Amino acid sequence: MHPDHGTSAQLATFDPPVAEAVVAVLRREGIPASVEPLDHAEAEVRVPAARRDEALSVLAGHMEAVRQLVESVDGGDTAGPGPPDEPGDETGPPLVMERLRSMGLGIVLVLAPLLVITLAAPDLPIGYSLVVFVAGLVAVVYWHNRQEDG
Repeated sequence: MHPDHGTSAQLATFDPPVAEAVVAVLRREGIPASVEPLDHAEAEVRVPAARRDEALSVLAGHMEAVRQLVESVDGGDTAGPGPPDEPGDETGPPLVMERLRSMGLGIVLVLAPLLVITLAAPDLPIGYSLVVFVAGLVAVVYWHNRQEDG
């Protein structure tokens, strides 16, 4: 069932296999949807304009079903290029904050001098800046060691 272009709205663009899975899930939930190929790498999913918000909420609630349908079509290989970060981790690379956290104390030691230089007044004596910098590094190392012990 293809919604009329004049009364339909674009839901989103996806890779063709994902677009097919999205349409299947939406139709299963009673929302008419269609796939319109844009080029070889993308396809557009269209739904009735009046039901676009409903389709988005249905899609948000059924992303696991979409993923399962894509995996069944692709043969289960949706991890993308490259090995996972850890054995058994099939979800892809961690978020930015997780990567920063994994860098640990090293990132603090790199960013601390930049913070001191940025916050220091132009007329601040160099000796005072170095004392503040060293005190800051000592405080960071102390805090880090206290967090690891406790």
